[in-house]
Amino acid sequence: MIQITRPDLTFDEVADDLRQILASGRLTDGPVLARFESALSNIIGAPHVVATTSATTALHLSLVALGIGPGDEVLVSDFSFPASANAIVQCGAVPVFVDCRQDGFDLDLVDAGKRVSARTRAIMPVHPFGMPADIVAISQLASKHGLLIIEDAACALGASREGISCGNGGNTGCFSFHPRKLVTTGEGGAIATTDEELSARLRLLRSHGAKPSVVGQEFLENGFNYRLSEISASLGLAQLHRFAPMIDDRRRTAQAYQNALSNFEDILMPQFGSPGFGTFQSFVVLLGDHVDRNHVVKEMRARKVETTLGTYAQHSQPAFARFGCLPGDLPHSLRAQRQSLTLPLLPHMGMEPVHYVVDALVASIHASYRNPSDETV
Repeated sequence: MIQITRPDLTFDEVADDLRQILASGRLTDGPVLARFESALSNIIGAPHVVATTSATTALHLSLVALGIGPGDEVLVSDFSFPASANAIVQCGAVPVFVDCRQDGFDLDLVDAGKRVSARTRAIMPVHPFGMPADIVAISQLASKHGLLIIEDAACALGASREGISCGNGGNTGCFSFHPRKLVTTGEGGAIATTDEELSARLRLLRSHGAKPSVVGQEFLENGFNYRLSEISASLGLAQLHRFAPMIDDRRRTAQAYQNALSNFEDILMPQFGSPGFGTFQSFVVLLGDHVDRNHVVKEMRARKVETTLGTYAQHSQPAFARFGCLPGDLPHSLRAQRQSLTLPLLPHMGMEPVHYVVDALVASIHASYRNPSDETV
């Protein structure tokens, strides 16, 4: 089976660091975490980076630190993993889902503008699959309505557009180091910001809202335990030492897919229509409406190729039904959920497996055409 992805990390490159961490007896909030945050800061271009246990906790911590709470509305890209909206709900705020563009995966700014209300406090744009959303235009919309910007850059470490690194164009930018990401710490995340005062508050809230006292600690706020461990940080740091060649490798594989698939009318590649420099955390295509995507997944599995959908139209999930969005309200996001397909993108993949996946995809599409009389769901 050709997997969708796997971590680009070996035991040998972290063995010495792990031995030193264990020998030190300091497994959390130590020097390795500080070096990891510093390396991230250099890549993102933000002066302050606060590592967390996941991108979800990074989003939640950002929202809390920025004062988002009950009664507030937050515009959020609908075509995204539900962690985006979950973080908003966990603050007691209301997610207001924004459609994606008709033939793209990033949020539709016209639709976003229509959904601003008197209760809207912030906007959470997603950089889908490591492809940069238009942060300049998003900033203009936010400025017009006095909104905070929390970038969901979970997939976009190292991506940029118009000279602005993803995660460095708003009040905060949130990253993921899940095993499917380009850089992984097992589970982990980080928040980037240019605001020194906000960074201090993030650090306070990350660790129970406590600061050191003469004896023990003094608890200033009701905070959280969102600290990333030294061991996790050491895994991420090892990959950051060779971050540039890792991105180059991923972009080469994505380009090989693009070259091999460009002549097939049933396969649209929105990531190559996105301006800027993406990282291709996943390689996601959009299949023609007459192709049964779910059947394609089954056909490719039979051909020993792992695939899945791109991501979710959050508003269509039962967990968010109470917010009053009907599936037809965000048609492009719903279509993307139904017709998107993630192809394997492995470290050092090479041309032979790329062509095997392409051949399997084309054969699977031909076996998966919908009968015109079938109802599309």
